[in-house]
Amino acid sequence: MKINLIALTILLMAALTAQAQNNDRVITTTGDTIACQINLPVFGAPKYRTSENEKAKKIRTDSVKEYYTADKSIWLRRVFYNEKVLWVKNKVSFMTVVESGKINLYELITNYNNVTVTEWFASKGTDTGILIKDNSLSGNRKRRDFEALIADNKAVYEKYTADDKFRFNNIRNLVHLYNTGEPYK
Repeated sequence: MKINLIALTILLMAALTAQAQNNDRVITTTGDTIACQINLPVFGAPKYRTSENEKAKKIRTDSVKEYYTADKSIWLRRVFYNEKVLWVKNKVSFMTVVESGKINLYELITNYNNVTVTEWFASKGTDTGILIKDNSLSGNRKRRDFEALIADNKAVYEKYTADDKFRFNNIRNLVHLYNTGEPYK
């Protein structure tokens, strides 16, 4: 009886501890970290609340720098970028963080008329991303932009030129190698 009660207590404490460690988080543009519960609706902006009694607040790029959803285990970060159309400047979106470090790698997935477009942006020392890869057929300009990001790391740049592959998984491996010195696993 005592052993069962002790085991039950330990399991309950472990469950409560695990739940507390997996809270969603919002980081505001002022740098405050807020533990919260994030709701990701199918349509519309994600919302967060710090308690059940509080009204949910929209996660907007003008007030939130990044946020973490524990149920999906992903970080989303506010990234500024230029749209493909020349007259659109300084667009901003929340993008999934693929790699974080000296070079940050982000993914933006959008749907246009039943076509899914995957775009990867990279930034180095700034919150402005440059498009380095998408699932279209064009890519010479993007390759040059990516080369410029990794050119100061001789080992990574040499691996890039030796492999001569510009696929999503190769890019992630190179950025991870640049940031950590270890290949991505």
